[in-house]
Amino acid sequence: MSRIGMKRKQLVGALGSLDGFSEPKVLLEQYALPAEVAADILRDVVHLGYDDLSGKLVADLGCGSGVLAIGAALLGARHVVAFDIDDDALSVASENVADMELDGQVDFVKCDVINLRCGAGKLFDTIVMNPPYGTKKNEGRDVEFLQTALRLCRGYVYSIHKSSTRDYLEKKAKDWGVPMTVDKTFKNFSLELPKTMRFHKKDAAYVKVDLLRFECSKK
Repeated sequence: MSRIGMKRKQLVGALGSLDGFSEPKVLLEQYALPAEVAADILRDVVHLGYDDLSGKLVADLGCGSGVLAIGAALLGARHVVAFDIDDDALSVASENVADMELDGQVDFVKCDVINLRCGAGKLFDTIVMNPPYGTKKNEGRDVEFLQTALRLCRGYVYSIHKSSTRDYLEKKAKDWGVPMTVDKTFKNFSLELPKTMRFHKKDAAYVKVDLLRFECSKK
């Protein structure tokens, strides 16, 4: 079966086999996106719902261990460029790409995403990302990631955000002149955050999130 026609079970299995963070960093909000959630977002929404992956040049901002970037490549993206500021995350993501035999299909760039500029303009057809949610002394980082994505994308940006910020982001999108829609499946979705940080007391926490789709200007 071609990657473009990869079934959900196959994609979940592939993403579930990837290595995660051994020592996640609190200030970088390094929470791995569950394989099932990543697969459903990429396959059902971005790929089958809107056909924004197959043959596209895709970026993942704040890629972490590479789940979204690798999933996009597995679903037929022409090429994926993944950005992150953390050496440890990029090392894990690079090993995951090698394990998936995707060398040459996914490239990595170390940088601070909010300061990322591209002299060639809007390079990417599609951007998929799970940015910091603006907690743990990171207030406003979610908006800064989004602004960077809109600068770099000529097609559509898919971004996961806390549901409590939806009204604010909708207002910002109107101010920017960028149409925003909320995916029906991933609206007020309970995202499970497993116990990964030392200060966590419960086995898992849940946060309500939305998957937002922004239509970018090509100019």
